Amino acid sequence: MGFGEAAGNFKSSSKYDLGVGYSVGGFSAALTWDRQNGAGTSTTPADTTDYIQSIHAGASYDFGALKLFAGYRNYKRAFTTAAASQRSDMYWAGASYDVTPAFTLYGAVYKQNIKDGTDADPILFSVRGQYALSKRTTAYLSAGYAKAKNGQNVSLSRDVAGYGNNQVGVTVGLQHRF
Repeated sequence: MGFGEAAGNFKSSSKYDLGVGYSVGGFSAALTWDRQNGAGTSTTPADTTDYIQSIHAGASYDFGALKLFAGYRNYKRAFTTAAASQRSDMYWAGASYDVTPAFTLYGAVYKQNIKDGTDADPILFSVRGQYALSKRTTAYLSAGYAKAKNGQNVSLSRDVAGYGNNQVGVTVGLQHRF
């Protein structure tokens, strides 16, 4: 929880996060809610009624070498003066499989329903393989394919609007945890 930094206005620029999780046996579930008040853009200052809010729910079941997961996100960005409001729902499902103790494969599909603005409703398919070189070092290869409806632009990046109605992204890397 973060309280606002605006003098005389406790709500402006404040952030609230709540979460709860549950696990029993191989089953796990979590539910989170977060809200950021006074969320302006980089070009327009925040209005006290602007906010970004999201709700996430997810569950997984671990069968041992195979783990299945699914989730849902409801997102709302309400701007009165800074930008157009946005609402969307996202659903996802996927799995991971330990081929060996050191090598794991992942796959997932994400579907977003955009309720305001564009009718892009993108879908993303992702795959990943990772190999544990040691307890703290992992090599990985990831790939994703995103496609939007109705000729709308789509992006694999959160920060780039996209340049076409489909996009492919591939990453290769080495991760070391300190």
